[in-house]
Order: sequence, then structure tokens, then C-alpha cells
Amino acid sequence: MGFKEDIKHRPLVSQKWDEVRDIMSYHLAGTPPRRIFETRRPLESTNNYALEYRLTNFQPITKMPFKTAVDSIIETASHIFVKEENVEDRTKDYLLNLEIKVAGKTYDLKEYIINFVAKQVEADPNAVLVELPIHPTEMLIPDYRVELPNFKNIQNQFVDIDIELISSSRIYKLTEDELWYDAGDWVYSELEGVKQIKPYYFLLTKESTKIAIPKKVADGHTYEVLDYYFNDLPIVPFDVIGNNQVIEEIGKETISYHESTYAGAVAIGNEVLGVKSDSQIVDTRFTYPEKYMQMERCGHPGCKEMKDSSSPFAGLFINYNSDGTCSTCSTCRGTGKVAPDTSPLGTHWISKSDLFDEDNKFVPPTVYITPPLESPEYLDKKWRLDFDDMQKALFLMDQNMTNQSGDSKGFDLKQKVTVITNAVKNVFSIYERSLNVIQGFLRGEADIVVVLPPDFNIKTSQEITEELSAASNTSSLYTAELTTELLLKKFGNNQENRDMILFLELNDKLYGMTIDEIVKMKAIYGPALTIRDQVIHDKGLAILRRLSQREGFDMLSEEQLQLLFDAEIDKIVPIVNPSPIA
Repeated sequence: MGFKEDIKHRPLVSQKWDEVRDIMSYHLAGTPPRRIFETRRPLESTNNYALEYRLTNFQPITKMPFKTAVDSIIETASHIFVKEENVEDRTKDYLLNLEIKVAGKTYDLKEYIINFVAKQVEADPNAVLVELPIHPTEMLIPDYRVELPNFKNIQNQFVDIDIELISSSRIYKLTEDELWYDAGDWVYSELEGVKQIKPYYFLLTKESTKIAIPKKVADGHTYEVLDYYFNDLPIVPFDVIGNNQVIEEIGKETISYHESTYAGAVAIGNEVLGVKSDSQIVDTRFTYPEKYMQMERCGHPGCKEMKDSSSPFAGLFINYNSDGTCSTCSTCRGTGKVAPDTSPLGTHWISKSDLFDEDNKFVPPTVYITPPLESPEYLDKKWRLDFDDMQKALFLMDQNMTNQSGDSKGFDLKQKVTVITNAVKNVFSIYERSLNVIQGFLRGEADIVVVLPPDFNIKTSQEITEELSAASNTSSLYTAELTTELLLKKFGNNQENRDMILFLELNDKLYGMTIDEIVKMKAIYGPALTIRDQVIHDKGLAILRRLSQREGFDMLSEEQLQLLFDAEIDKIVPIVNPSPIA
């Protein structure tokens, strides 16, 4: 088959790509979950009012928990000190000037993958990170009147590289060896001043980049596939970003796709949204008692029902005027009943013949029946319990679940460490592969290795702060360690920050102490704690960070850094005649 036939239909697995992407949008973007409502309550599809009511009143209650969980992955990845080995000088220079812009923000490669791609691993895990060769001087303009960039005229130059995340919705073919994706709209002709537009596509393999362009023919359009650039890479210039593979049978075909890192929480979250919507429906329906009222005939002597179906008053009760015209009865407002319905939710009318039940007991003419409350109470309790289970699956409740046993908390923490560690490793795997593709395009060896520390802290800064607060009456050694964790988490776990914090640990007598603890220390040690000690505690990190801006800071010996630091402290508190803290 030709290319045009190949792309008429996306692969079967794309149905799963779309489903995963839709479901994750409910929990990460707060999109109304139409798919969940339609599949959960299929009979409502025949009643647009019920479905639209659910969609209109939808509240994204799962959005914040999922955002918090994803942020924990990003925060952990952001504060890990990694080392890139075998990066050639040409690649370093290229990366130094590389800027990737997303939604008004500019990132370098590592920042882009940690802060943007890592989020998309959860939102669209079947998306693909692409490195596309770009001509350094000639722009690709998607128009039949403009020639393609000529890469032959830069044979002695290096190409630029466009790094873009391709949504799974744009993928038309994906294997380990090749990728076809929709690159946007191409103007392929113009008829009577109206531009004719169709998509164009890129095909990426490690050998080459091809482009498929729509062309005008007599009966519409066809596609011409052209060589765009000869990649000559050791690996393909694309990478599926997900790391949670699922293999599934659809009919006779076996498909493979990726789910979110938090797939277990997603399943519970879907149930939360469904039950919460059910609860809203039932709450609204059961808000007011049902009103039953005796249907009594209108008392106006001239009130008659209009029987003529051709009359604009057909079906209404009317009064005839003296001139022979008629109008809606002003007493019953055309209802024929003794009084109009005053209930905003409607009234169940009963006839006089129903005023006595089967046992011939009198039924009052107006009755209010209170709906049963078991259903609303059950649904409210269920969605809240499911919500708690979802948060647990997102590892958001472990710190505060004081009723958990020690073994249970330990098991949950191990799970959290495993999940976040694997997610962070995947983020840096994407980064490593992208570095190698870039170095390959620059005709270097694709042997870059991103080295992670043997273990890394997966706790968030909030969790460390809570742990530090709870540890106020424990060992000062323990609180000092927690303080180091918090500072590295806040300011970044890189070599420069580690050196500065280690310096403070050795020079700050009050390191890791709270204000209350410092007051107690002064009471115990008295003159042994000086104003200089307090200044080092309060201003030490700020001074070190200012010193770090100096050229050659990373080359200073411990003795040289100590001299510079002491000199800065001397400007604030001279060493001469130090006095005790007042």
C-alpha cells in the first residue's frame, strides 16, 4: 500500500492511547469525565438531561491529590545530583546554548525533561519525545509554494535539533524502529483564493528523516514521501516516555501500551468520580419532600377546557369574554385546578376518587412524603472512603495515618520509595537517551551515561518539615540530619550546595536548632554561646551563597573558604572582645 493508505487509520493500540490520555485528563487537568459517566450509567445516554447535569455539576476533587503525587516525582528528580559522563565538548557547547520554550517558559534540556516531560509521563505516557534535525539557516514553511530546506548545502556544518514532545494523539505508526507522526497542516493548493490544507508527516528512523507532503491531483490529493535528512544515528531519534507497560489482547491482536505511574490510584479515582456524581444526583433528587395534593376543580364558573386542537389555547382552561373572544382562566392560570402548582420541583396531583385508600381510610388532601435517606448517606460515605483509598494509593496519607501499625507504615513507605524511585529513574533515562541522540547528530559517540546516586531522598520538603517539627525533642544529631535534608531539598542537591551545607554543619554551633532550642542552649551554656555564633547561624548560608558567585569558588580549599567566610563574619561582628548573647 502507498503512504496515503497507510495513514487512513491509526493503529489499533491508539484506542488505548486515547483512553489513557482521556482518563488522566480527568485527574490531572480536571476535565469533566464524560467517558466515565457514559460507561458507568449507559441508560443515561438516552437522557441528555441526566448526563449534562452530571457534566455541569462535576467537581475535580481528584485533581489536587494527583497533582501533589506527580509533584513529588518532579521535586525528587529536581533535587538529585547526577553526573553526565562521556559528554563531548561539542555537545556541551550545544547544550549550553539550547533553549526549549513551552508555554512562555524557557528550559535547558534537563529542566525541560524534569519539569515538563515528567508531568506528561503521567498525563500521556504513550507520548514520544522526538529529536528532529533542523536546518540551521533555512526554515521549513509548510506551503506548496516554498521549497524544502536544502541540507546538502550544509554538509560541513552540524544541524540544529528541534526537541518536541509528540502527543499520542498525533502518532500514526510506532514500532521500535520507526515513527510516523502528524507534524501539522500543509497548504497543498489554492482554489479561488481558498487555501487547501491537509496534514503532513515525518518518518523517523535511525537511518533517516523522511517527510510526507500532500500534493494536488485531479481527484483531490495524494502524498509524496521525500528524503529530508540522513540521520545516520546509532539509535532512533525518538523515545516513548512511559515506563509502566501493559500487554493486552484485543480480538486476535496483542497490543502493548503504557499507563500512568499511579495506575492503581487512577482506577480508584475513576470510581471516586463516578460515585461522587451519583451522590450529587441523589442529593439533589432527595433534597425536598415529595408533595401530593388533591386535584380540585377550578371554582371559576366560566372555566372550561379548550377542546379545539387548532386553537392556540388547546389543552388549556379558558374563560369566554363578552365579545366572544377567550383568554386563559385567570383563577387557575389555565390548569383547571383550584390553585397553581407552587412547588419548584412539581406536585403529584391526586383526584377526589383517591381521597380514600383501599381500606376506606381518609387520605388528607395535601401530603408531604420525606424520601428515604439511606441512599444519600451510603453514597456520601462510599465516595469518601474511596477517596481515602485513592490518596493512600498516591502515598499522600502515610505521614498522618497514626492508626496504622508500624509494619503497615513501613510497607507503605517501601512501596512509595519503589514507585518514586522507578519514576525518577525513568525521567533520567529519557534525559540520557536524548543526550545520546543529540551527540549522535553532532557526529559524536552515543555513549553518554547519566549516573544517579546509589540512593536518593524521595521525601518532599513538606514531609521533611513535618518530620523535623515532630523531632524537636529528639537528638540534635537527628535534627541536624533532617535540616541537611531540607536544605538540599529546598536549594538543590548539587555539589556546590552540599559543600556549603557541610561547611555550615562544621562551623555553626546551632545548626539544626529551632529558636526555642537556641533559647534553652543559651540558658545552659551562657557565655559559651556568643553573638558571633548567632550571626553565623542566622547569616552563614546567605554569606556562603554570595561567596559562591565569585569566580573560582569551586576551586577553593577548605582553608581558603574558611578565611573568606571569617572575613565576612568579621564585617558584621568583629572577633575583638566577643560578648555573650543577651
